[in-house]
Amino acid sequence: MKNLAPFFILTIFLYIFTACTDPSISGNASVVVEFPSDTSLHIQDMEEDVTQAGELICTVRTLGAYKKSIAKKYFSLSEMNNDSIILSDLSFTNNLDVIVEISCKDTIWYYGRLSNLAIRGGKITANINLKKNDGSYVPDYGDDAGSSYVPPAAGVGFVLVNANGNVTFKMGREGATSGGLTGESPVHNVKLTRRYYVCDHEVTQKEYGDVMETLYSDEVKDVPIEITYKKAMEYCNRRSSSEGLNPCYSVNGSTDSSTWPTNVLASTIVCDMDSNGYRLPTEAEWEYMARGGSDVVTDKIYGGTLDETQIGDYAWYSVNSEGKLHDVKQKKPNGYGLYDVCGNAAEWCWDVLVEYSGEDVTDPVTQPDHGFISVRGSSYESSELCVTQRGGAAAAGVGAGGISEGFRVVRSLVPDLKKIEIATLPSKTVYRLNESFDKTGMIVKAYSADGTIEDVTNKISITGFDSTELKSELPVKASYTKNGITKDAVLNLSIVETMSTGNFDYTSAKIGDIILADGSIASYAEFDRTTMKAAAVIFREASDTLPVLGVGLIESQVSARWSVSGSDAYSTTVSNMMKDALIDGSKGWNLMVSATNNDLINNPKYYSAWYFCKNYGTNNSLITLNDKWYFPTVSEMKEFKNTFATVNSSLTKVSGTELGNEYYKTCNQNSAQNYIDIINPSTGAISDCSKSDVSKYTVRAIRAFGQPKQ
Repeated sequence: MKNLAPFFILTIFLYIFTACTDPSISGNASVVVEFPSDTSLHIQDMEEDVTQAGELICTVRTLGAYKKSIAKKYFSLSEMNNDSIILSDLSFTNNLDVIVEISCKDTIWYYGRLSNLAIRGGKITANINLKKNDGSYVPDYGDDAGSSYVPPAAGVGFVLVNANGNVTFKMGREGATSGGLTGESPVHNVKLTRRYYVCDHEVTQKEYGDVMETLYSDEVKDVPIEITYKKAMEYCNRRSSSEGLNPCYSVNGSTDSSTWPTNVLASTIVCDMDSNGYRLPTEAEWEYMARGGSDVVTDKIYGGTLDETQIGDYAWYSVNSEGKLHDVKQKKPNGYGLYDVCGNAAEWCWDVLVEYSGEDVTDPVTQPDHGFISVRGSSYESSELCVTQRGGAAAAGVGAGGISEGFRVVRSLVPDLKKIEIATLPSKTVYRLNESFDKTGMIVKAYSADGTIEDVTNKISITGFDSTELKSELPVKASYTKNGITKDAVLNLSIVETMSTGNFDYTSAKIGDIILADGSIASYAEFDRTTMKAAAVIFREASDTLPVLGVGLIESQVSARWSVSGSDAYSTTVSNMMKDALIDGSKGWNLMVSATNNDLINNPKYYSAWYFCKNYGTNNSLITLNDKWYFPTVSEMKEFKNTFATVNSSLTKVSGTELGNEYYKTCNQNSAQNYIDIINPSTGAISDCSKSDVSKYTVRAIRAFGQPKQ
């Protein structure tokens, strides 16, 4: 696919209706939007939206005028392979700034402003700085919309959570009620293997009415809808079908809701979690996304804050709701960009409430045919709000259709089985027909529509080759099995004779080079995130005595603690871990184990910063690089001072989190007993914070690659 450039040229051919001496420029024009070949802005991020909506929109409008667009052009991604798109019959004057926005499904992906129009040789030419919208761009619709203008659609945004799959989080809250169906404790580990999109808001009256063909009033079009559990399922299936997706729900074997009985809970009801259509979240999926990235289990999380005095900034509840529902997305979002996860409408989940056992679980879900259907998030009538708070509706009442709640939809991110490729194979291996297929050293990746990648090595079943020898790019018949569902797929074996065995030489790697998930190296220029999965960015080159160091792509939430108050490490001065004594952070783990008398191993919940670093590879599915990640020292973090801009440039390219101009925690003990050293990597400035700090400073995981030069 062709990429966009940071600058594109609008060449405007104009038939001048006014005299050349007239200082204004006005008339009708045809605009050619050119996309040069020397491009650097990628548009593959749009693919998921375009796949659903079928088209992009290039809008040219005047600043301060939402309803007064000069022109719109609808076009597909395939048209990006052309040199340009053409906007015809423009009418404008030069006394207004001209805005260009490229959008899809109400999401503005790129934007820029055209100014300084001038006539040269009978043509009007101008340059525009086209920028990628990182979420900070807010369209200026001026008086046309009013000072409190909110974009006309309540929003159709979706947020991808658990982007790498196989995330483990702590569910519940310590010190809360325990036992029974609504008990929030004991806290337990939950592993979620499905990547999924979450709608950033509760389904509105308008969204429901447009799909279900029901009437709604303009006054409440952006207010959450409250409906029965069955109607929520019907909405999900009908919306899926209308957008060309596969419905998730079936009742008595049928996805056609018109055939469903009144009491669906008394029937055979199934949700295909691996379908790509819309569905309700499970209770575990709901809590994970509602937490917004926070792993706090000792305090209440109020939708996006730990501060009880700020609840009103994030939620409509009994104190400020005036006893009614409100338009969605009027309050602040949580850490994942999701609105109203607490308050406004309470939200249906898919499964049944079960008592927490305290045991570790994976993708927990209980068939909704008895007991109480899970309802989360509290409502505008609630006085108590917390994302761990549990509630439910009796199945008997739900089945009879007598209970109505709000809901938000999710979608599983399902790999596109036509794009499964073998990423690495043993060196100089030839596979022959009718011989056993040895998968040793093979890594199979499934590429999804949004460019993310899933490791499916152990889920591929080879059923036959199309050739007696596989030496280059030849298709292989295969099937992909997940959760008992098997689908056909095609594998492409890419030049197996030249594939590496995984022993890489890092001694010549440079600052800003990118370590891939299989351990290989790509330069900034070589990296292509549509076909490569990054693991780390190099921030220290190899020397005669030191190996290459790479930093992980994402940082911890601020809630990651060095140690909690009351733990063995909190009240201990670990002198051999002070910054002058401990230079190499890879030794820090064993030192902490010894200093805490194994408390680090026995009570991982007390040391979340350490475990964020140690488990970084596993939690991000880095396959061959799962181990050896660690908590860096002050000395190691100082390396960023002279490489800050280069490293951040690479982190941006691989869609990682840039290093901030702020303080980061280190594994070094401070001279004060209950404190650790922190460092600003952009300046090298060193300070300190409490070991139990949970409100300000984040953590980066790092890893050594290869050996020193000598």
